[in-house]
Amino acid sequence: MARSIPEATFAVGRVRAMPIGKARAEAAAREARLIDADGPDEVKAYALESLVEALTWSGDPMKAMTPFVRLLRWWDARPEMFDLGDQNILFWEFGWILGDLARTATVPKTRVDAALDDMERRFSLASRGMERVWNNRLEWAIISGSEDVDQVFTTWLTMPIDDEDSCAACHPEHEAAYLVEKGRLNQAIAILETAAASDLSCSREPASLLALLAWCYVETGRVDDVEKILTRILVEFSQATSSSMTVPYSCLFEVYARGGLVEAALAQVASASTESGENTQYTRLEYVRHLIAGASALVAQGFGDISVELDGRSCTVSAWLGELDSEAESLSQAFDVRHGNDAQAKRLEKARAAQPTSRKLTRPSVEPNTILAEEAHKPEPKPTRLGFLKRNRKRDNRVAENQKLAESPASDAKILPVDSVIEACQKAEALVADEKWASACAAYIEASALAEKRGLIEQAGWCLAEAAQIEQTKGFRDPGKGYGRALALLVAGGATLEDVSKVLVAWAPKVTAKAYPTFMEYANRTYSSPARPASADDIEALMTRLVHPAMVGSPLLRRYILAWSEMKDAQARVMATCGTEEDAAEAIPLAQDAASRFSMLGRTSDAAHAWWLAGRLEARTDGEPDIDFRLALDAFSSIGEPGRSFVVQTKSDFAAYLVAHGRGEDATGVLAEDEE
Repeated sequence: MARSIPEATFAVGRVRAMPIGKARAEAAAREARLIDADGPDEVKAYALESLVEALTWSGDPMKAMTPFVRLLRWWDARPEMFDLGDQNILFWEFGWILGDLARTATVPKTRVDAALDDMERRFSLASRGMERVWNNRLEWAIISGSEDVDQVFTTWLTMPIDDEDSCAACHPEHEAAYLVEKGRLNQAIAILETAAASDLSCSREPASLLALLAWCYVETGRVDDVEKILTRILVEFSQATSSSMTVPYSCLFEVYARGGLVEAALAQVASASTESGENTQYTRLEYVRHLIAGASALVAQGFGDISVELDGRSCTVSAWLGELDSEAESLSQAFDVRHGNDAQAKRLEKARAAQPTSRKLTRPSVEPNTILAEEAHKPEPKPTRLGFLKRNRKRDNRVAENQKLAESPASDAKILPVDSVIEACQKAEALVADEKWASACAAYIEASALAEKRGLIEQAGWCLAEAAQIEQTKGFRDPGKGYGRALALLVAGGATLEDVSKVLVAWAPKVTAKAYPTFMEYANRTYSSPARPASADDIEALMTRLVHPAMVGSPLLRRYILAWSEMKDAQARVMATCGTEEDAAEAIPLAQDAASRFSMLGRTSDAAHAWWLAGRLEARTDGEPDIDFRLALDAFSSIGEPGRSFVVQTKSDFAAYLVAHGRGEDATGVLAEDEE
């Protein structure tokens, strides 16, 4: 029996929530075959895109060419089968495929040129932004050592960044890469420093550009500046979720090695070799060149005889350098033959000549292994403490100060100066600081009333949210009425989904049966957001299909998806606790979808808890929880010690379900599994 569109879409989405690797690629291929054979045709594009994605990041990206060609043919034949989400993914993956062609020495130069021309033609016909096309042309010009690289760069730089097909966070690093190639390091540093000071981020930024900035500092002898950013680099590396971080990791190895931080450098080798599934020939060449530069600097400092661990074997740095040099020589020749020049040979010579810094770097205040093991997997805080208004006070005061002090013609009420609202809020916050909770609660309610009379609707909502949270945390009374009224004011005042989500997530643990309908009313609404698409249909397409972290370039969009995920996760828990059995069953896809989004954003702990919830609900409603429990176990196991106790609890729940359904042997196997 053929699956429905929602069933097939969800099945593909489950595959995309799997960790990158062979198992995910095989599962994606299986779903693509099933949909190709049995339909529905409306999900065929999504299935092929999922397969392209899985193969691109599984270690052999050229295998993705076959399903991508099928995807293009399907687009040419049945464009009506591609909704907005499908179209966005198709054109985003175009950039991946063209990049991988350029990075593969065995692909003829004429084929890359023709593919770029086809990419430009298709983007133009679809009225897509051209920045992505020229970004690929710029990368190709740099790789090939093209004589027209300056002209390509100028054209690319004039292209506006497109919200759908460009990544604003990656743009500065691409510009800096060109400047580095041209030897204009001071200009590259200026670009990178400006980008580092902004709040732009994506799945790999600002980690990658900070690594390049540190390298530029080393090249220009600015040792003090290197030390200033090393700790931040480690923190950003721990938070990056991209699968294309191999080169930045090896770049950081070079910085450590040239700076004399031998232990940190050798530890970084292991990080660099295991951090990515991406493996094109040019990516490998860039990776090896950084290793050669760092190893050469270690030899120059007298560390040639120390041992380095490489994939289970040991050898000296000098011997390792010889192996790296041989590999880089072969790869460089392959690319230079294709391009008919010696561009890669020159770059290799430069790496071989890398010198140590003028003095030894000071060790970063936080070690890489500590960051990667602890900071990356630290549970994200939930808004369970006071502070809604404090986080928004600066914005709301600015709004308040701009209000005209005029009496409303529709009211005979006394004019209330804006200052009185601000003072009322400050009074309430002072009472909170003194831990006079009952008085603070009353003061926030008074401040809300003042703000509402002055037309400061959102401010009024935040004040009531503060009062409700005091009621909740201090046990004065059921906070449901206060939260419900606060949400009504916030929505009426134009609060974003991110803001509304904070209140709903804070309220969720204390929702009662009486307040349940009000909570659900607001949790089920679609809210405005600075990052939301133009229509409700667009937003549904986006949230259904946008899963790969590399596609979430906008910080606003990342925040939007996070807020949406936290709200749906909270909603699922409230439905499971306060609702009927039918509500509990309806909560399952909410929990599963939230888990997928958390995973996409690198929130592994949150994803694990959401999968665990979905598994328990599946078991409770006679569903099939095997996949949910498995995903939860994988996620809890991946975060190490913080997840260990949850692994035990999840195994217990899973085993109980298996025993209850006559699968005792399977239950024994689950309980016996290692917690690796």
